[in-house]
This record gives sequence, structure tokens and C-alpha cells, in this order.
Amino acid sequence: AIVSMSKELKETREVFKMSKLQKMKYKEIAERLNISEKTVENHIGKAIKIIRAYIAANPIIRIVTIFISIALNL
Repeated sequence: AIVSMSKELKETREVFKMSKLQKMKYKEIAERLNISEKTVENHIGKAIKIIRAYIAANPIIRIVTIFISIALNL
């Protein structure tokens, strides 16, 4: 179970990087990884939840995130 969880988190990380850093569309990611677009959406959602939880659990990161958001007018 831990091995499959680790593999899933690795795939979530890869999908998130492809989407946000490489600016790939969900369809492109799905084709490259041989998964459905819905699976890509699920991975992105999971990654965002993990990031939010990390920010919530780390006050310094939360403060930095707020300052970055203000600086970028988000």
C-alpha cells in the first residue's frame, strides 16, 4: 500500500509540474502519460490540496505566500 501511495504521489507531482511549470494542457499530459484527462484533473486537485495543507501547517510559508500574492496583485 505504501509503495502504491508513493507511486501515486510521484505521478501527482509529475502531472502538476507538467501542467504548471511546463504549461502543458491536460490533454497533452494525458496523452504523454497514457492516462485519462479526468485522472490529470484529479492529480491537479490532489496536488493543490497538498500544497494548501503544507501552507496552512507552516506559518512562515503562509506569510511568504501572502507577500508574494500582494506583490503579484493576486
